[in-house]
Amino acid sequence: MTRYTLTIGLFDKDTKRQKISSDIALKIVSDLVVQTVGYGTIHNGNGIYTHTNDQIVCEPSIIYFVDGEEEEESKIKNLAWMIKKALNQESVMLEETAVKMEFI
Repeated sequence: MTRYTLTIGLFDKDTKRQKISSDIALKIVSDLVVQTVGYGTIHNGNGIYTHTNDQIVCEPSIIYFVDGEEEEESKIKNLAWMIKKALNQESVMLEETAVKMEFI
């Protein structure tokens, strides 16, 4: 089984500031998840990185993950593109990890 993780920064790619509130962004992402994949887990996070101008940036983020089969990959990539457009992001990070999981 594969765990797909999307990390979505909330700073607008053009202004480098948060234009959409975290609550509204969470609603947008949640709605897109339901429409494309149907399920998963979403939580808030903070990304930190050094920008191209050497400025250290701490950016509020949304982290979405879902465990699924490899055929889910196209749905996840489609979701990432939709989120990227909806939140005006330069990129959305996609991580794929092999996992062993079960419901107990």
